[in-house]
Amino acid sequence: MNCSSSGPEIRFPFRIREVQGEDCGYKGFEVSCDDRNRTILHLSEAGDFVMDTIDYVHQYFQVKDLDDCLPKRLLEDQFMSTSLPFEAPDYKSFVFANCSYVNSSMIGPESGVARLDCLSLARHMVVLVMDYDLAQPWMLWHQCYPSMISVPWSWQHPTNISESIWLSWVEPECKSCEAAKERCGLKGPKWGSEVQCIGKHGLSKAARIAMASLFALTWFTCILVFIWFVVWVLVRWGPDRIRSNTVPGSAPSNDVNGEAVEVAQRNAIRMMSISSPTIESYPKTQIDDLGQLPRPSDDVCMLGPRSQVIESLHSAQKQLEVVSLILSHR
Repeated sequence: MNCSSSGPEIRFPFRIREVQGEDCGYKGFEVSCDDRNRTILHLSEAGDFVMDTIDYVHQYFQVKDLDDCLPKRLLEDQFMSTSLPFEAPDYKSFVFANCSYVNSSMIGPESGVARLDCLSLARHMVVLVMDYDLAQPWMLWHQCYPSMISVPWSWQHPTNISESIWLSWVEPECKSCEAAKERCGLKGPKWGSEVQCIGKHGLSKAARIAMASLFALTWFTCILVFIWFVVWVLVRWGPDRIRSNTVPGSAPSNDVNGEAVEVAQRNAIRMMSISSPTIESYPKTQIDDLGQLPRPSDDVCMLGPRSQVIESLHSAQKQLEVVSLILSHR
C-alpha cells in the first residue's frame, strides 16, 4: 500500500493511519497521505515530514521538509529530542553561517558555501559551509557568524542536507524477516509489541508448520484405515474361505456338491440308454462281496447281445465312481 505510485511502499512497522488499524503497524510509526499524495510521517512535537524512501532491509528511511526548508528544521533543538522512536544512523558536523552582507555574487563552489534561500531575508543571508577552510576568507569578508550543529547522517546514503536526511529505527527488529524474504508483523494482542515473521502469503512460519503436520497426519490416518480394513476382511471371512472362492481346483461348496451329484446320477442313467422297465425285465445278477460286476469269462446268463450289456454295465460303473468321488468331497 502507498499514497502514490511514486511514493514508498507502506507496510509494517508503518501503517497509514486513516485506512489501517493499529494492529497493522507499530506504535509511533503512523503515516498519512496528504492532498498531494505525499507520505507524511508524524514525529510528535517535531512535526510532520515527507517520507521519500524506506529501506526495510536495513531499517532506514529518508525524510524531507514539507516546505522544502529542511535546514530550518535541523536548527530546531527539539528535532532530535522528539524524533523517537527513530534515531540517526550517525552524525556529521555542519557549519551554518548568518551573514550581514547580502551580496551573493561571489557565492559558488570556489567560495566553499551554499546559499539557503528559505532562511535568507532581505537584510541577511544564511549559508551552509561546505568547506570550512575554503570558506573562512569569504565569511570574514561577508561578516558571517558561524554556528556548528550535528546533523543526522548516513554514510551509506550521503545526501544534501539542505534537501533530505536519513533516519533509522531499532525496534521493532525486522531485519531477519526481510533477509528471509518474509514480512514482519505483530504476534497478537496478548503478546503486546512482540513481532514475528510472516510469509508473503499471510502465513507465519508456525502456521505453515502446523498445516504441513496436519497434511502428514491426514495421510497417516488414511493408511491406518486401509490396514484396519484389510485385517477386518481377513478376520471376517477367513483365509480358508477366501482361498476356496479364489483358488482354482478347490473343493466346491455343499450346494454345488449336491447339484453335481444329481446331474451325475441323471447322466449315468441317460448314458446307459436302457429304460427302467427294460432294466426290470433283465435277469438280476448278484455281485460279489467286493461289489465287482461279473467278468466276461464268468458263467452267467445275460439278456441281449453280450457286448452291449457288458458295455452298458461298465459305463454305469464309471458313473457311480464319479458320484462316489464327488460325495467324498462333501
